Amino acid sequence: MKAFDLRTELASATAGEQRKATVVLLSSTVLMLLWQCVGSMKFYHDFVKPHWLVYGDPDFTAALYFFLTAFVLLGGVPLLIIKWGLRGRFADYGLAWGNGWQTLLSLAILAPPMLLMIYAMTRFPELAASYSINPQRGLGFGLHALGFALFYVGWEIHFRGFLQFGIAPAMGRSNAILVGVMASSLMHIGRPAGDMFGGILAGLLWGVLAFQTRSILSGMLQHAMMGLSLDFWLWLQQP
Repeated sequence: MKAFDLRTELASATAGEQRKATVVLLSSTVLMLLWQCVGSMKFYHDFVKPHWLVYGDPDFTAALYFFLTAFVLLGGVPLLIIKWGLRGRFADYGLAWGNGWQTLLSLAILAPPMLLMIYAMTRFPELAASYSINPQRGLGFGLHALGFALFYVGWEIHFRGFLQFGIAPAMGRSNAILVGVMASSLMHIGRPAGDMFGGILAGLLWGVLAFQTRSILSGMLQHAMMGLSLDFWLWLQQP
């Protein structure tokens, strides 16, 4: 087997691949900062609340705003950049079915222990207290869950698709995974320590799976499953 040589791999990148990586890295940085500025719940309460309120609940609406801005800025805008700026194919960024059998196998193996881990987290009040609980029921909870799902779609398009696949031809797959993990981990600053460091392990796993299956779908479904199940179990525990 040919030994891996990082210098050779980077030197073999074409000028076009290097330019694409430059565009992806710069635009990813701008979009992450923009979302942190105008997509936050604080921004909603300060500037958007007078103009948009759902169910008369500002906290519920702030969460929806947070989810939707992530979907648009982290997911939607990169799709436009891929299509019209880079003139690329979505499949080249992991935005395709890829190897469906490997995706299904990874879900079958990883989903059960992940669900058990998330359920165990809800048994510790001090840990559960660090996560916000959606108070709405019925249609309101469904709307919240839909917004949450869109959040994960935008998140995975950005970090595992646009960023990771976008820079891999110029930087190599290993470095692309690590850059994606670094970027997504920095977005976890302020979360509980377990969430921050767990995000590193999850990012590595989903980054590898994205290349292995040629799709971001496995990581996207696992990420959404974990977030939505945590939200659901916390919701069930409400008095």
